[in-house]
Amino acid sequence: MMTLLLVEEDDLLSTTLERDLSKIDGVRSISSRSYEKAMRVLRSTASSDKTIDTLVTDLHIGRRDGIELIEAFKSASPQTLAVLISGEAHIQDRMEAKRLGVVATLRKPFSRQELHRVIRRAFDQLRGVSSLPPSEPTSPSFVDPPEGVLVVLAARDLLQGG
Repeated sequence: MMTLLLVEEDDLLSTTLERDLSKIDGVRSISSRSYEKAMRVLRSTASSDKTIDTLVTDLHIGRRDGIELIEAFKSASPQTLAVLISGEAHIQDRMEAKRLGVVATLRKPFSRQELHRVIRRAFDQLRGVSSLPPSEPTSPSFVDPPEGVLVVLAARDLLQGG
Protein backbone atom coordinates (compact mmCIF):
# COMPACT_ATOMS: atom_id res chain seq x y z
CA MET A 1 0.00 0.00 0.00
CA MET A 2 1.34 3.44 -0.98
CA THR A 3 0.89 6.26 1.52
CA LEU A 4 0.30 9.61 -0.13
CA LEU A 5 0.24 13.03 1.51
CA LEU A 6 -1.87 15.65 -0.26
CA VAL A 7 -1.11 19.28 0.59
CA GLU A 8 -3.67 21.71 -0.83
CA GLU A 9 -5.02 24.74 1.03
CA ASP A 10 -8.17 25.25 -1.04
CA ASP A 11 -10.95 23.44 0.87
CA LEU A 12 -13.08 22.51 -2.14
CA LEU A 13 -10.15 21.29 -4.25
CA SER A 14 -8.64 19.42 -1.30
CA THR A 15 -11.93 17.64 -0.58
CA THR A 16 -12.37 16.75 -4.26
CA LEU A 17 -8.80 15.46 -4.57
CA GLU A 18 -9.13 13.44 -1.34
CA ARG A 19 -12.26 11.80 -2.72
CA ASP A 20 -10.58 11.06 -6.06
CA LEU A 21 -7.42 9.67 -4.45
CA SER A 22 -9.44 7.38 -2.19
CA LYS A 23 -10.71 5.60 -5.32
CA ILE A 24 -7.23 4.46 -6.40
CA ASP A 25 -6.56 0.88 -5.34
CA GLY A 26 -3.48 0.47 -3.18
CA VAL A 27 -3.31 4.13 -2.14
CA ARG A 28 -3.88 5.43 1.38
CA SER A 29 -4.11 9.20 1.40
CA ILE A 30 -3.57 11.72 4.17
CA SER A 31 -4.41 15.35 3.61
CA SER A 32 -3.12 18.62 4.93
CA ARG A 33 -4.37 22.09 4.19
CA SER A 34 -1.26 23.88 5.44
CA TYR A 35 2.52 23.79 5.20
CA GLU A 36 2.78 23.60 9.00
CA LYS A 37 0.51 20.56 9.26
CA ALA A 38 2.44 18.84 6.44
CA MET A 39 5.67 19.46 8.37
CA ARG A 40 4.06 17.92 11.50
CA VAL A 41 3.24 14.85 9.39
CA LEU A 42 6.86 14.73 8.23
CA ARG A 43 8.16 14.95 11.81
CA SER A 44 5.76 12.28 13.04
CA THR A 45 6.71 9.87 10.25
CA ALA A 46 10.43 10.54 10.80
CA SER A 47 10.08 9.46 14.44
CA SER A 48 8.23 6.25 13.56
CA ASP A 49 8.48 3.40 11.07
CA LYS A 50 5.80 5.01 8.88
CA THR A 51 6.73 6.68 5.60
CA ILE A 52 5.14 9.01 3.10
CA ASP A 53 5.74 7.36 -0.26
CA THR A 54 4.39 10.19 -2.41
CA LEU A 55 3.89 13.87 -1.68
CA VAL A 56 1.34 15.74 -3.81
CA THR A 57 1.61 19.44 -3.08
CA ASP A 58 0.42 22.74 -4.43
CA LEU A 59 3.19 25.13 -5.44
CA HIS A 60 1.70 27.87 -3.24
CA ILE A 61 0.60 26.88 0.26
CA GLY A 62 -0.48 30.08 1.94
CA ARG A 63 2.66 32.18 2.21
CA ARG A 64 4.86 29.10 1.95
CA ASP A 65 6.28 27.33 -1.06
CA GLY A 66 5.60 23.76 -2.19
CA ILE A 67 9.18 23.52 -3.47
CA GLU A 68 10.42 24.11 0.11
CA LEU A 69 8.09 21.37 1.31
CA ILE A 70 9.40 18.94 -1.32
CA GLU A 71 12.97 19.78 -0.27
CA ALA A 72 12.13 19.07 3.38
CA PHE A 73 10.53 15.71 2.54
CA LYS A 74 13.37 14.73 0.18
CA SER A 75 15.93 15.69 2.82
CA ALA A 76 14.25 13.51 5.45
CA SER A 77 13.31 10.70 3.09
CA PRO A 78 15.07 10.76 -0.31
CA GLN A 79 12.93 7.92 -1.69
CA THR A 80 9.73 9.99 -1.30
CA LEU A 81 8.28 10.79 -4.71
CA ALA A 82 6.73 14.20 -5.34
CA VAL A 83 4.04 15.60 -7.62
CA LEU A 84 3.64 19.36 -7.92
CA ILE A 85 0.28 20.96 -8.72
CA SER A 86 -0.09 24.59 -9.66
CA GLY A 87 -2.09 27.09 -11.60
CA GLU A 88 1.00 29.11 -12.40
CA ALA A 89 4.30 27.23 -12.43
CA HIS A 90 7.03 29.51 -13.77
CA ILE A 91 10.03 28.07 -15.59
CA GLN A 92 12.24 28.56 -12.48
CA ASP A 93 9.78 26.58 -10.37
CA ARG A 94 9.62 23.80 -12.96
CA MET A 95 13.42 23.63 -13.22
CA GLU A 96 13.74 23.46 -9.42
CA ALA A 97 11.06 20.77 -9.34
CA LYS A 98 13.00 18.78 -11.92
CA ARG A 99 16.20 19.16 -9.89
CA LEU A 100 14.37 17.71 -6.88
CA GLY A 101 13.15 14.74 -8.92
CA VAL A 102 9.47 15.66 -9.07
CA VAL A 103 7.61 12.88 -10.90
CA ALA A 104 5.17 15.27 -12.61
CA THR A 105 3.83 18.79 -12.51
CA LEU A 106 0.07 19.04 -12.99
CA ARG A 107 -1.26 22.40 -14.12
CA LYS A 108 -4.65 23.42 -12.69
CA PRO A 109 -7.23 22.67 -13.78
CA PHE A 110 -6.40 19.02 -14.42
CA SER A 111 -8.68 16.05 -14.93
CA ARG A 112 -9.31 13.14 -12.60
CA GLN A 113 -7.80 10.87 -15.27
CA GLU A 114 -4.58 12.92 -15.35
CA LEU A 115 -4.30 12.78 -11.57
CA HIS A 116 -4.90 9.01 -11.52
CA ARG A 117 -2.37 8.45 -14.32
CA VAL A 118 0.33 10.40 -12.47
CA ILE A 119 -0.37 8.64 -9.15
CA ARG A 120 -0.35 5.22 -10.85
CA ARG A 121 2.98 6.13 -12.48
CA ALA A 122 4.39 7.08 -9.06
CA PHE A 123 3.01 3.86 -7.55
CA ASP A 124 4.60 1.83 -10.36
CA GLN A 125 7.89 3.66 -9.87
CA LEU A 126 7.85 2.79 -6.15
CA ARG A 127 7.27 -0.86 -7.03
CA GLY A 128 9.93 -0.79 -9.75
CA VAL A 129 7.43 -1.41 -12.55
CA SER A 130 7.17 0.61 -15.75
CA SER A 131 3.70 2.04 -16.39
CA LEU A 132 4.46 2.44 -20.10
CA PRO A 133 3.60 -0.37 -22.50
CA PRO A 134 6.76 -2.17 -23.73
CA SER A 135 6.34 -0.69 -27.23
CA GLU A 136 6.57 2.89 -25.96
CA PRO A 137 9.95 4.53 -25.45
CA THR A 138 10.90 5.38 -21.89
CA SER A 139 12.96 8.49 -22.65
CA PRO A 140 11.03 11.62 -21.59
CA SER A 141 12.13 13.39 -24.78
CA PHE A 142 10.05 10.93 -26.84
CA VAL A 143 6.95 10.49 -24.68
CA ASP A 144 4.05 12.88 -25.26
CA PRO A 145 2.77 14.04 -21.88
CA PRO A 146 -0.92 13.78 -20.99
CA GLU A 147 -2.83 16.98 -21.67
CA GLY A 148 -2.30 19.45 -18.84
CA VAL A 149 0.98 17.95 -17.62
CA LEU A 150 3.85 20.36 -17.90
CA VAL A 151 7.04 18.83 -19.26
CA VAL A 152 10.02 19.87 -17.20
CA LEU A 153 13.07 20.27 -19.42
CA ALA A 154 16.67 20.50 -18.34
CA ALA A 155 18.29 23.92 -18.82
CA ARG A 156 20.54 22.53 -21.58
CA ASP A 157 17.45 21.38 -23.50
CA LEU A 158 15.94 24.85 -23.25
CA LEU A 159 19.16 26.49 -24.48
CA GLN A 160 19.39 24.05 -27.40
CA GLY A 161 15.75 24.69 -28.31
CA GLY A 162 14.89 21.10 -27.22
